[in-house]
Amino acid sequence: GNKKTTFLNARTSGYIPHLDLIIVRWIQFISGAIYTGMLFFYLCILPKGSLQSASIEKKYRKIFQIAYVLLFLSILINLPLQAVIQTNRSWLEVWDLSIFKDLITSSTFGQVWVFQFILTLLLVRFSFRIFAKKNNRFLWIAFILGNTLLVLKAMTSHASTAENKILAITMDSLHLAASSIWIGSLIAMIAFLPLRKKEEGKIFFRGIVHLFFPWGVFFVFILAASGVYSSFLYIPTINSIFHTNYGKVLLGKIILFFIMLLFALVNSIKARKHKGNGWRFSLWGETLTGLAALVLAVILTNLPTAMAAPGPFNETKALDKNTISLRVGPNVSGPNTFDVSVKDQKGKPITNIQQVSLTFTSKEIAMGDNTIIVQKIADGHYQTQGMYFNMAGCWNVHVHVLTKSLEDVDADFSVLVGSQ
Repeated sequence: GNKKTTFLNARTSGYIPHLDLIIVRWIQFISGAIYTGMLFFYLCILPKGSLQSASIEKKYRKIFQIAYVLLFLSILINLPLQAVIQTNRSWLEVWDLSIFKDLITSSTFGQVWVFQFILTLLLVRFSFRIFAKKNNRFLWIAFILGNTLLVLKAMTSHASTAENKILAITMDSLHLAASSIWIGSLIAMIAFLPLRKKEEGKIFFRGIVHLFFPWGVFFVFILAASGVYSSFLYIPTINSIFHTNYGKVLLGKIILFFIMLLFALVNSIKARKHKGNGWRFSLWGETLTGLAALVLAVILTNLPTAMAAPGPFNETKALDKNTISLRVGPNVSGPNTFDVSVKDQKGKPITNIQQVSLTFTSKEIAMGDNTIIVQKIADGHYQTQGMYFNMAGCWNVHVHVLTKSLEDVDADFSVLVGSQ
């Protein structure tokens, strides 16, 4: 019926993340990070027999198992959460099998969720007896399955809408894996902090921090490379970093990333210089900064990108004798305000203008040119409003100024128009 069609056509791209989404998906991010990170740390960093201390082994196992339970619950809750978002209903109203069926059968999110749920069920077998076995084969299987969950997560992110989906999803998966292993490894190190009460424990602790350092450098490189790639995909202009919600949140995440790097550098120097003080503060500082960065990562994943919402356009072109400025707001498909300023070399408004016109041409679809005359507001200042951008994407706006002495002044502006 009509109800189903409305549901299936619902869009989430413009959804502003609410607290329920941030909490559930942050728990999914952090529990997945602890799960994969602690497995990595055990397999690749810790010397054999490092969990011989009964109290440390119990603590390590307990943190790992809590992470699994939280991961399972967060993935389970993700289905009704997505139903809340897409149907715009309350939590009490979405417990309808037909809604869940539509979501699972008719959306990418639902199909990916089924695989995520099956994988988390498979992980039950490995997550509660895992460190008791001397054979690392089960540990590696659990690690691979944990990282497969990250790939599935990337398949429902902004990467799934990119032109080159395979490359975008690969880069997003690498970004998720690197950040997860980094943060999960920090949690693993915190589990070993009690060993520092004895001198031999201090030496061991410095050793594992030192062993992790080259891996840490590798993960930072992966994070930086994949982050730069994503920025080119989703941030069209420098201006959009400061004038869109997506850009501002990304900027916050980058700042937290550099704070994490600073803490990591301090920890590395301590390990090399054999200094034993302040580990608790610097390790927790690095970890909590990482957890805060994951909150911003959740918000980013669920905000429209700066490509979808680039914000107001504002650009000035310098010509031989004049400058032409074009401002467009809100710069979306639909009604916009177009503001044109024409000034001389000294920055004073030009007074001898007979007419100003704008010609709109889509760079993506051949739909012809649309030329309109712009009304005068004041000397050198012209403005109009209208639905001249009838679709999102790249547009050319040609500004033509005709002076009273019949001279032509022309400038072309390339405008990326948002969908929301």
